[in-house]
Amino acid sequence: MFFRVCVLSLLVFVVVSAEKKQRQALCLSNDFKCTNGMCIDATWKCDAEEDCSDGADEAGCPTDCSGPNMFKCANTKCIPAQYKCDNDDDCGDKTDEANCPAG
Repeated sequence: MFFRVCVLSLLVFVVVSAEKKQRQALCLSNDFKCTNGMCIDATWKCDAEEDCSDGADEAGCPTDCSGPNMFKCANTKCIPAQYKCDNDDDCGDKTDEANCPAG
């Protein structure tokens, strides 16, 4: 009985692992493939947040806030421009919430 449980457990592990590898290998056209094989939304590349567990989505990205999708806080921190005026102090100095339209 113990042997059967071990074999069954091993079989389940192999099937799940193979499924996971297959999912990792098949990224959509609007995805970014991380070095470790995981797929993330391509818009998350160079957004100043590590979305790939291996950091591949932030490797080689500009660090001076020069990209059109970046906002430079008064304290020199860079955040994704989409975080500006979202009612959350992402900069840590509230400059991303200054001069926002009322509403």
